[in-house]
Amino acid sequence: MTKIMTATEITDGQIEIIAVGLKQTKDCFTYKMRYGYHDPNLDLWLPLEQKARASGKATVWQLLEKLTFIEMAQNLLKTSETDIKKLSKLLIEGNHTFTLLEIEALIKRQEEGEEIGMLIRHVSFFFVEDVDGKVSVVCVYWVTKRWDVSVYSLLNSHRWGEGYRFFSRK
Repeated sequence: MTKIMTATEITDGQIEIIAVGLKQTKDCFTYKMRYGYHDPNLDLWLPLEQKARASGKATVWQLLEKLTFIEMAQNLLKTSETDIKKLSKLLIEGNHTFTLLEIEALIKRQEEGEEIGMLIRHVSFFFVEDVDGKVSVVCVYWVTKRWDVSVYSLLNSHRWGEGYRFFSRK
């Protein structure tokens, strides 16, 4: 059974998420002055359009030990569920996923000096809805004065290190 509570909330309360409009997925993370790498799988795995969303709140969690994405989801949801379809459904129905526009807005705020919890030299993770109705994970990290953005399957078995952070909307 997966050990629960191996991540801790680091935000004092929650951070505000601004409302965002509709945007084509292929047009996200393309501003070359801000982004160094745009994973081509973003355009393949995620819906063609990123939906508009109302404002909301998010929590930033810091890993206290090495965890897989499934274990991060289990920690957040306080469950030992391992079925990807069920975990994805819980993340989506619980409103824990982000759109790419929300992630772009958070990166911009961090760049402009607002401390929203993203780290330089460490990866920040965001759950996002994919084209299969499941959840994938967008990873953002600072490399040589720009942000690199990649996407991974929730099934990815890599264990991400202590100090890394994941964001949950809600």
